[in-house]
Amino acid sequence: MQINKSDRNDAVGITRIMQCGWYKEVRVEDLDSHAVKALLVSRALLVKIKRDLENQVRGLLKNLGLIIGPAKMNVFASSAAELIENRPELAVAITPLLSARVAIEQQIADLDRKVMKPARSNAQVRQFMTTLASALLRLFAFLQRSTTLRASKGQEASDSMSD
Repeated sequence: MQINKSDRNDAVGITRIMQCGWYKEVRVEDLDSHAVKALLVSRALLVKIKRDLENQVRGLLKNLGLIIGPAKMNVFASSAAELIENRPELAVAITPLLSARVAIEQQIADLDRKVMKPARSNAQVRQFMTTLASALLRLFAFLQRSTTLRASKGQEASDSMSD
C-alpha cells in the first residue's frame, strides 16, 4: 500500500491489481442501447403519470359518490365527462386533469410509434408481432438488453484474442 497519494503511485497500484487479477470487468453499453432505454423509460413514466391522473380523477369523483367503474380504452374520459356534466364545481377541478391525460396519451402514442419503428426492423421481434403491443414493448426491451450483453461479451472475446 502506498502512503503518498500521487498519479505515479496510483498507476503503480493499478498495474499491481491488473497483474494479480484483482479486478472485475464491467459491461459498457453502446449509445444505441442508451437511446432505446431512454425511450422505454420515458414511455413507462408517461404511462405511470396517465394512470396516476386517472386514479386522481376516480378519487375526486368517488368522494362525491360518483363511480366511473372499469373503463377500457377511450371510455374513461367520456365516462368522467358524463359524470361532471351537470356539476360545474367538479368540472373546474377535473377538466384540467382530463386535458392533461389527453396530452399524455398523445405523447405515449408518439413514443409507441418511435419504439415500433426499430422493433419492426428486428427479425426476432417481428416473430412476436401477433402478441399485444405492451408485450412487444417488453420483448424489445429484453432483446435490447440481451443484444447489449452479447455485444459486450463479443467485445471481451475480441479483446482477449488481440492480446
